[in-house]
Amino acid sequence: MLKRLRHRWSRRAPRGPAESIDLTGFSPFDPTFINDPFPYLSALREHSAAFPLDNGSWVISRYNDIQEALAHPHLCNSPSDYAVVHQRHRHSQVCADVANNILPFLDAPQHTLPRAALTRGFHQLLRDCAIDIEALAQTRLQALMARREFDVLHDFATPLCAEIMGKLLGFNADPALAKQLKRWSETFFYLFSIIPSEEVRDTLNRELTDFRHFAETLHTTSTSPLMSVLEGADLGEFTSPTGFIRDNTLLLIADGLNSDHGIGNALRHCILQPELLTGLREQRYRALDLADELLRFDSPTLFIARRTSEAVSIGDTVIEKNRGVFLMLAAGNRDPRVFDQADEINPLRSGPAPISFGRGEHSCVGRQLVRQLLAASLRALAAQPHTLRLSQPNSRWTQRAGHRWLEALPVHT
Repeated sequence: MLKRLRHRWSRRAPRGPAESIDLTGFSPFDPTFINDPFPYLSALREHSAAFPLDNGSWVISRYNDIQEALAHPHLCNSPSDYAVVHQRHRHSQVCADVANNILPFLDAPQHTLPRAALTRGFHQLLRDCAIDIEALAQTRLQALMARREFDVLHDFATPLCAEIMGKLLGFNADPALAKQLKRWSETFFYLFSIIPSEEVRDTLNRELTDFRHFAETLHTTSTSPLMSVLEGADLGEFTSPTGFIRDNTLLLIADGLNSDHGIGNALRHCILQPELLTGLREQRYRALDLADELLRFDSPTLFIARRTSEAVSIGDTVIEKNRGVFLMLAAGNRDPRVFDQADEINPLRSGPAPISFGRGEHSCVGRQLVRQLLAASLRALAAQPHTLRLSQPNSRWTQRAGHRWLEALPVHT
């Protein structure tokens, strides 16, 4: 029975076989990979446990190897000596100063206490605010459905994420501010990839300066919910919490605003495969289960980066000290060694959890909020009486390394 249901819910995307992909000179920054990553991710998985890049970095693509790497004490988050965000650049580059204040660039033990405090504080905000995310999603989507034509990403997902983050962190995300926050948030994520040029670096510094000013104003001119729940918290080496809270406010907002890409990717598949929404309406599975499966199948995060602080063994490969390592989360999430029929969508999938948000101490602080946002959006779409169709046959993807972000998702009823 389950096999028949899986066939109804799933539609295998037309992909070339992994053995037909030439990995010579492969780069995760190549536009061809960004536009259609999954054939390359399959080829990387089949090639070896660790694949060498021409720049001296390595790619890890198998689920179990990524799991091991995420917990490895010698795969660290702190920037390498030659990175523009290394701490020695803190006085000359705003991006370096921000990076060395936020959790993703800290290693234990410096990371442990502030991570625990921020996680507790943010989860307390989620509990205390008691936001009816589903009602907000329903209201927004119903108003858009009346227009007959709209963009799921820009007209629905982005404003919804901005509204929720405003309610959590104490600001009113009107349309102008939502647009500005979205621009800052997407620029902010250059911190987690290679900054491709001096022009982009200078833009990042300017945008981070403005973003910081917004956070400082938020914390000094209003009652900041985040500041309130972190007051008196043990932040370890951050003896003065102001800079830490300010810059991790940027991190939370950027994570929250960029959740719109997870919503966009997921709703795109539900529009292409309306039987997924039918199963949700008929209560054959929960919205959270469908959300987790869609995040596994088409995560907005392709990979995350680490650095070896000492030599590390992955399979039969020894990666030398101070090498960059790309953990291909999207490849691990479709590893056929772990997930049965991994290239199909199955909301009743059992077995190991996906690694869409990483794992362990450095997993995404806002992962529960992202899951709630996506589940509410799925329920809102399933509740609509009219069927949505894509207005463009081929989706276009933002040329950003490490991310699978739609440029837009125009639809019509």
